[in-house]
Amino acid sequence: MENSGAEKLTIQMRAVRWYQDENGSDKNDPTEEIIYFHGWRRSNQGRRRSSGSVTRTARGTVERTYRLYLEEIPVAKSGEAAVNIAVRMGIPIFIKPAANNPLLKIERFDLADGTLGPGSTTPGTHTSS
Repeated sequence: MENSGAEKLTIQMRAVRWYQDENGSDKNDPTEEIIYFHGWRRSNQGRRRSSGSVTRTARGTVERTYRLYLEEIPVAKSGEAAVNIAVRMGIPIFIKPAANNPLLKIERFDLADGTLGPGSTTPGTHTSS
C-alpha cells in the first residue's frame, strides 16, 4: 500500500469468510481463521507500507474463500465542514484444499449438431488449478 496523497492515510483491515448462499448472493462472515498483520495502518505522504496475512487452520478437503478488506478511515480536520469519501477494497484469498483436484477438468470437446461443448468433465475440490 502506498500513500501518494498530501495527507496522512489511516487504513483498517479486517478478514471475512466469503461464500455464496443457496440463492447465489455473496455473504461475508467475520472470521478469525485469517491472521493479518497491522490491523490498523497510518501512512504519511509518500510512504509505502507492507502487510501480510496467513491462515491459522490446516488446509481441508475443499477450497476455502476469504476476503481481506482494506478500509480507509476518513479523518476530519478541526473546524472543517467537508464531505469525506472513504475507499474500501476487498482482496480475495483462496485456500486450496490439501488434494489438488480442480472442480472442473475438461478432458475433450465434442461437436454435436453444430454445437461445440465439453465431452467429459471431472468433479473436484476447488475452482483454480
